[in-house]
Amino acid sequence: MVAAGGLPERIAAMAADPDVYRGPDGFEGAYQNPHAVSDATVNAYIQPYTANPQQVANLARFILAFDHAQTVRIAEQLRALQVPTLVVWGTGDIFFPASWAHWLAKVIPGVRRVVELDGARLLLPEERAGELNAALREHWSGPA
Repeated sequence: MVAAGGLPERIAAMAADPDVYRGPDGFEGAYQNPHAVSDATVNAYIQPYTANPQQVANLARFILAFDHAQTVRIAEQLRALQVPTLVVWGTGDIFFPASWAHWLAKVIPGVRRVVELDGARLLLPEERAGELNAALREHWSGPA
């Protein structure tokens, strides 16, 4: 859809009807419970794009440029990362499968733990903040 130039229309549709944002033509794939997303949250995400068409073009460029190859390309730098690292991943993420969490754990020597949140998707920090924060607290209270 983005490659075909449909992003401006999709943004306009989501701005006109927040349920489009929550559905299969919106961000349903990024949320475990898309229908729990408030209208205020939808507006917070969409409004900057309706206010400035250049922002939609920037978003399209970002989406089209993003792929897993970028992460693989920096594997050597990740192997040099000698800091305590926590990997938290949603098992329901349709964009980034959980296999990437385990790839990171193998590549980054400082990974202490991989936490998988069952069914969570890309925007898990919004939906599963309590579990994410608990994992972070445990990670930060561990040995340096």
